[in-house]
Amino acid sequence: MNPSPSEDTGPRALGVAELVRLAELHQEEACRLLAQVRELVRCRDAIDGPHRAGPERVRWARLTDREREVADLLVRGMPNRTIAQVLGISERTVKNHLYVIYHKLGVTGRTQAVIVLLGGPPG
Repeated sequence: MNPSPSEDTGPRALGVAELVRLAELHQEEACRLLAQVRELVRCRDAIDGPHRAGPERVRWARLTDREREVADLLVRGMPNRTIAQVLGISERTVKNHLYVIYHKLGVTGRTQAVIVLLGGPPG
């Protein structure tokens, strides 16, 4: 008797399980990195004082209201699907907003955008 697809324990099933494990590990590592970047920004702000109008404010100001909403959720570490659900838009629309955000910030990807939005050096 052949096992059902849900009972598959062959290399393909193990491959999928491994991919899921790696994706979860990658997500956890990305969240840890974002937390470290946020802490560095907080430390910098504590040293520089509240009078400093950081470049991140200028970068955020370049964005439309909707792009700022998407960027805020991006900085919080949310994946595109979650951003779409929170904002009530399609995942494709989120990707379009991210493309424009990356262009305006002069970066090529998600991690660079978060670093720049949190006050790091541009791309």
